[in-house]
Amino acid sequence: MATPIFAANVLPIRTYIRWSAREVQDFTTDFNPLLDLWSERTGAESAVIYQHDPETSEYFAVASRYPETPRVQEIGLTLTESASGWLARLAAPEQGSSVTDPRFERFPESVQTGLETLLVLPLTGDGVHLGIAVLGRRKGLFPADTLALASRIAQLAAAVLERDVLTRKLRERKLIERAKGIVQQRRGLSEEHAYLLLRNTSRRRRLPMAEVAREIVENVFAKPIAQTA
Repeated sequence: MATPIFAANVLPIRTYIRWSAREVQDFTTDFNPLLDLWSERTGAESAVIYQHDPETSEYFAVASRYPETPRVQEIGLTLTESASGWLARLAAPEQGSSVTDPRFERFPESVQTGLETLLVLPLTGDGVHLGIAVLGRRKGLFPADTLALASRIAQLAAAVLERDVLTRKLRERKLIERAKGIVQQRRGLSEEHAYLLLRNTSRRRRLPMAEVAREIVENVFAKPIAQTA
């Protein structure tokens, strides 16, 4: 008789969503006009654009507009299993109350400023999920006649985000190549071993490889990295 497979043994994917004042500050330039449009045309009191990292199943804010200063400057929350699955399948705008709908209750906007109504818009480019935009109101649902307009603005935001992601990846690739050259020269390693050193250091320190590369380029071994992980 075959051994039954219990669903409880399968770990569900939980989505992590975070907002950081420092990170938002770095990426707001291109998005400010779109944040203004959402606020003016839909009556949104807050607007946040989150980029999605498919490797970690994480969303992190790259631009935001809040009606007041957030209670804390950095916040990260793990969504419920149902909310995580819902976001992964999101294909059209959906709104709800953070008070009565558990899918919306752990978004940073609700925790930070007490906004009750949230409208979540998927951001996609060439069929790829890039992130989400979250609009917030203190009371009442977003009017039905504003949802189509909010979606059109989301399409513009997706195009800007896609360009930003590609530009950042190119910049990070160049940074990693430069750091790899420094490691090769200083440690006398081959290109392959220099890359493995960067990768292993990134994993051990739980930092993106681009961050490790930036440290090497800026400090040029002011803090030596380990040769083995």
